[in-house]
Amino acid sequence: MRLAHAALTALLLCAPALAQEAEAPPASEGALPRTPNARELRGLIKALGADDWAAREAARERLLDLGPEAVPWLERAARDPDPQRALVAQELLRSLRWRVPEDVRKTVGDALDDFPALPHPRRLEVLARCGQLGVQARAAAGFLINAARFDPDAQVRHAAVDAYLQVTVGDVPDQDRAALEALADEKDPGASTFLLRARLLERLGRPDDAAAAAGQAYLKAPGHLPLALYLLDLLLARGDLDTALEVAGDAEARHPQSPEVRVRAGEAIARAGGVEEGLERLKSVMDAEGVLERPDLLLRLGQAYLRCERVAEAEQVFRASLGRYPYNRELNVALADVFLAAGRRREAVEIYLSEVRYATPGTAGFQGLRERLATILREGGAARLADEDAFYDDARRGRPVVQVRRAVAAWLQARGLREEAAEELRAACALAPGDAALRVALGDCLRDQRDLAGARAAYEEAAALDARWAARLRDLAGLAASPPPAEAPTGFSSWEWRLGGETLGKTTEAVTDDAPPPPLVLRDRIVVPLAGATDLFGLDAADGALLWRFTPEPPPFEGGEALPEQTGLELLALVEAPAAAVAALDPRRARTGAPVVVALYNAFWRPLHRTWRAARFTGLHAFVLDPATGALLGRRDLDAKAQVVSPAPVARRGRVLCFASPRAKRVVLELVDLVAGRPLWQAGLPYVAMRRPLFADDRLLVAWDAAVVALGEDGERRWSYEHGGPERGPERGDEDGPPATHLTTDLARCGDGVLVGTSDGRLLRLALDGGAATELARVGPDRLTGEVVVAGRRAFVAARGGAVHALDLAPDLAQVTSRAWTLPGPRAAARSLTWAGELLFALNGSDDAFADEVPLLLAIDPDTGAVLLQRPVDRPATLAAGHGLVVVAAGGRQSRLGLKATGIRPHERLDPAQAKLAALSGAARDALHEGQFEVSAVVARKVVQAAGGLDALSPEALATVARTLARSKREEEALDLIHQGEERAGKDEAVQALWAEVRRELGLEER
Repeated sequence: MRLAHAALTALLLCAPALAQEAEAPPASEGALPRTPNARELRGLIKALGADDWAAREAARERLLDLGPEAVPWLERAARDPDPQRALVAQELLRSLRWRVPEDVRKTVGDALDDFPALPHPRRLEVLARCGQLGVQARAAAGFLINAARFDPDAQVRHAAVDAYLQVTVGDVPDQDRAALEALADEKDPGASTFLLRARLLERLGRPDDAAAAAGQAYLKAPGHLPLALYLLDLLLARGDLDTALEVAGDAEARHPQSPEVRVRAGEAIARAGGVEEGLERLKSVMDAEGVLERPDLLLRLGQAYLRCERVAEAEQVFRASLGRYPYNRELNVALADVFLAAGRRREAVEIYLSEVRYATPGTAGFQGLRERLATILREGGAARLADEDAFYDDARRGRPVVQVRRAVAAWLQARGLREEAAEELRAACALAPGDAALRVALGDCLRDQRDLAGARAAYEEAAALDARWAARLRDLAGLAASPPPAEAPTGFSSWEWRLGGETLGKTTEAVTDDAPPPPLVLRDRIVVPLAGATDLFGLDAADGALLWRFTPEPPPFEGGEALPEQTGLELLALVEAPAAAVAALDPRRARTGAPVVVALYNAFWRPLHRTWRAARFTGLHAFVLDPATGALLGRRDLDAKAQVVSPAPVARRGRVLCFASPRAKRVVLELVDLVAGRPLWQAGLPYVAMRRPLFADDRLLVAWDAAVVALGEDGERRWSYEHGGPERGPERGDEDGPPATHLTTDLARCGDGVLVGTSDGRLLRLALDGGAATELARVGPDRLTGEVVVAGRRAFVAARGGAVHALDLAPDLAQVTSRAWTLPGPRAAARSLTWAGELLFALNGSDDAFADEVPLLLAIDPDTGAVLLQRPVDRPATLAAGHGLVVVAAGGRQSRLGLKATGIRPHERLDPAQAKLAALSGAARDALHEGQFEVSAVVARKVVQAAGGLDALSPEALATVARTLARSKREEEALDLIHQGEERAGKDEAVQALWAEVRRELGLEER
């Protein structure tokens, strides 16, 4: 039987004409490749257009010395608008075309030197040697294309293209097109020409053209077995079964003993409808003697079964093959393909991720695994990751890509970046198909975005893997009935300041390491305390730059000699006081009228070799500071007998209201006048556990669990409210009555009354004049916590569990008219609320916290309840606001992460794109600082994507990305960024200095 030419002729007529390929597009105008002499090359290229002849000649000679390293630079210069520079660059390119790169010479040897002058057989021998080296000689690809384009001998040109195909894998389409162009000018193309064209067209993703070219090759050499097999594979891959049957019949007639032809013929017959006959052909191959000695044949046989949808037979073939060749990568990957086809996705992905670790970049095996993983990621909704080169490099290096995705998702979700977190979770789910917990995490993330359909699908998948997660589906029903929260439209301008370990070690340890008082926000200064230390830090309110640092010296011990380690201080409060506070200390400074900062400290003395628990209180002291410079203006001894205790004091117009303990088990309320420098009065109190006191007009109010007391400015009691009545009963509740309730929030001013919350979710109002109590609202069943905030005609209160409630008030602020909104979470045991910049800010993570609670700062739109900002903080954290700025200080001397101060300007809004970029950049910096290097590297890549590419990043942002890559042991990627940054910097000395510093910091030298 001979080939019926009609089928191939039809194939050739239907395929697009194989016209000469268009010239390859010019090289990218982006960053040039990183090379050892990149800085010098920039200057040399510029010198080619110099007016001075000697400078031009010196540049020419040096560029020739640099050889192939200069070629990419010269290719760009050849298109330069300066005709002098372009002309010289073109001339140098002609000279350097046949120069052999040093990396190629190291691989191939010196055989390519003076290639055009070598005799014909020697040139063929050299090219064959390159092809035998495979991807080891990948660096020679450009040289081989030059040989294919410019060698005068057709046989040599064909050998060059063949070698090029062996050393590359089709991942550089521009080079493939250049090789195809080299074949387009052949005057008398033969079978080998068409075969080479077909292989290139196949790599370029043009299967129809590839099959047509292979068909032309087969018409010219119909008896060539490898060509017949290649053509059959192309036809079967594109589903052209009629032509495949014709070619298979002809090939079987010419090669009746070939099992390779029989496999392809069996596949073609079975897929064309002759199932029994086709499968019998395939079975005869498997039963043939010696087939188990042919892993290549077994691979193709199993693939044929798989294409015929005979999954069980395909698995049987591959398992039998792997019993003989257990480490054969192609067979292992083929078995994973079978698993994937059978719906056993988890087993398939495990093999793909395992095998990619042993694949060499630039090989067909690596490229095939990448394509399989990319398909899985795209199907899983992670298309962006599917196209990210760095992800596959991470997988190849054995990095925990699934665990990192999970960690990155948690990191981003904690910062309110739910869309980006969902993308990471989708990728993790695609790469770990059997992990139910990952699907639950994805469902939770989508639920928080109110993508209820997506959340339901994720929960259903989780429940199918583990029935315990079915409860998540039931929870969605109630959520669907509630209105979705408004979306946050913008972000805020902000700055960050960190105090690292080296400086922390030099601070002075405080007597206690409890949470310090909140920062003090002045008009142009921020004073930040440090938990566990006595030091204070003055920051610029505009950008958070450190301006000064103050370390107080403990006052002398009046009981005699004392070593420095025996005396210590405890910071209590930072207060802005009028200039009169220093009238007795510095009259000239007082006359300026500028306010001062007063830092209140308790002082202690302890015996040698004892802890501070055995210390004795020695006095209450005020350190008066100049906020502009941090200079000490003076120290005043306020009270030698009463130690100030928590909660933190409050201040108004130079007077401080605090709780003090003159002796054990007794607490008094004390009013201290900072101008007079002494306490004005003390009022005894019956309980130790107190809430923060409150200044309210001419009243001073203090509350505890069971009562509220109002004092006059003279310290005399005006009225009291006892929290009793019908709700009072046995503490645990029994037959005699309901459980007793308690007052659980701080007091808040509200019109001509004050508000306080209870442990059973009620909001009470007490009149300032007389203390008459009314119940404003029953907010819910949970304990109310923290502060009640009243802004305009709306009250805000937080409940145990994390919910924040907004209540509309009547015009006289004495009644609640309706509930405006409720924000469900995130989960928190207690939440502190603060009003700043027309927004509500919430902070959780205090001592009263759940074990799994994440400390967060939230900025909430008071009109809608939308979360405009969500940022994790370290413990302990404090919050302050004033002058259009919100400041959070988190961490301390004992914290692993040190101290971080963040300034947020609620009035300075960013557009959504800028807000997203700022949030991602902050997340990358935080991860880098906290040693989460894998997370930082992945988030830094997201910063690049959000910015629109590396070219859109500022030098500082680009340096941050380089730092994250270097510290996560991705030094080559980091060096690429540094090189790009140096090229962009040009003659900007400041930016070049930045990159030099980054190099020194990271310990990276040019490679």
